[in-house]
Amino acid sequence: MKTQFFAASLLLFASTQSKQVSAQSLEEQNKKLKQEVETLKHDNDYFRKTLNILQSDLKATSSDNIEFQLISCIGSKADKTVSLEFLITNKEVDKAIQFSPDKYATGIDLQGNSYETGGIKIGTQMYASTISQDVPLKFRFGFNAVDPAVAVFKLVSIQYFLPEGNYGTKSVKYKDVQITWK
Repeated sequence: MKTQFFAASLLLFASTQSKQVSAQSLEEQNKKLKQEVETLKHDNDYFRKTLNILQSDLKATSSDNIEFQLISCIGSKADKTVSLEFLITNKEVDKAIQFSPDKYATGIDLQGNSYETGGIKIGTQMYASTISQDVPLKFRFGFNAVDPAVAVFKLVSIQYFLPEGNYGTKSVKYKDVQITWK
């Protein structure tokens, strides 16, 4: 009787250990699968954003074989600011581009109000960068003190200069730029 009890206890113990090992293994597999799902979600979001940029119906303007593609114009109701984001693509050989710290952009609404600029960034630099041939580079800046009731900039004008071009001021202009407020 003792041996039967001992054998039953041993079998019960082995069964319990097997279930614990199996449960731990399943938990580890579940954790790995959740990480893979999160990675795939992140990758999917990145590819979606890239596709949206490439298929954007927003405006693109070229000057000096440099294309400025407006990809977003987003307003912050809390801060009363509007951020504009562009992709700049150089169609020629690599070249330097510069923006004046004093006045690099103008934004005018439908009532004729003009807005002060702030927070310029081209790639990882401020005010100047080198743009490589056929490689898009992000360009961002904003307008301050914009009333959230403003839905459209009638004109957004960006001034820049190319050091190789004797620093002559160039510009690109966008009309009727819709603001998406958040």
